[in-house]
Amino acid sequence: PDVIGLVLEENRYKGKHLTKKALIHRSHVPMFDYVASILRAGADSGVFKKGIDPRPFFFDMVSLCMFYFINAYTMSAVLKSNLLSKQVMQARRKHIADQLVASLKAQT
Repeated sequence: PDVIGLVLEENRYKGKHLTKKALIHRSHVPMFDYVASILRAGADSGVFKKGIDPRPFFFDMVSLCMFYFINAYTMSAVLKSNLLSKQVMQARRKHIADQLVASLKAQT
């Protein structure tokens, strides 16, 4: 949740601080490349659909995680549930993984 606050603040400044730092490339580029290699390998083996663009998939993956934390406090109040409890976050993690995998599966 703390990282989300930092990301939101950086976006408020249009990314001007982050674009000057090599750290973002050292951390995110290898992660993106790893996801892209998994998508290629899955497509090559017939487990995943062919032609999945890793950029929107990566964005979707990050978005599903970030949106949850961006709204965790307000949605906890609305739903009268602690969305930051360990049990609820574990269920959310599983849900995100299930959704992402379902979006990749090759049609049989």
